Amino acid sequence: MSITLKRPMFRRGGSTNTGIMSGLVDRTNYKEGSFGNMTEDQIRSNIDMLVGLQNQFAPVSKTRIPIGEIGFALASGAPLIDALGAGYKKFVSEDDKRRALMDQRKQAAVSTVLGQALKTPKDARTTAIKNAMAMGLKPGTKEFNDYLTAATIKGAGLQIELNEDGTVKSITEGKKSKDPNYKQIWQ
Repeated sequence: MSITLKRPMFRRGGSTNTGIMSGLVDRTNYKEGSFGNMTEDQIRSNIDMLVGLQNQFAPVSKTRIPIGEIGFALASGAPLIDALGAGYKKFVSEDDKRRALMDQRKQAAVSTVLGQALKTPKDARTTAIKNAMAMGLKPGTKEFNDYLTAATIKGAGLQIELNEDGTVKSITEGKKSKDPNYKQIWQ
């Protein structure tokens, strides 16, 4: 081992976000294969699940060799090779249609799963919360809560509890607030 790596700064360990290393962000582990809000393995399992459900509830019939047509051609006096050739030609045509249908099903499953993976999560904040935050009010402050009280139907007997980030935690009816400073605006 070289002398450089034996220096105290390499032996100590600890945080790397100090000094000249400040401002650097941790690496994202891309080898796991994340796409949208799902990993590659989740996408594969969801596609397999959808294709399996399609096969279970709307199965595609298997392609069968048209033995009846081959027998009819033989009984009509056609040579064996011609009768088998006509039957095989029909079998290949029907099997190609079946494979195309299976490919369409797989494509539909892929587009459905990718659509879910790329979907952005819905914003759970109410309009009043968005407006308060747009005005620069910080969630959890008295000004923020006073604005929400005035902007919502809280005075109509509904109590709205908020999380730290301003999203609604719960809405209850008829309970008085536990906050002694709470004043109901509309009596």
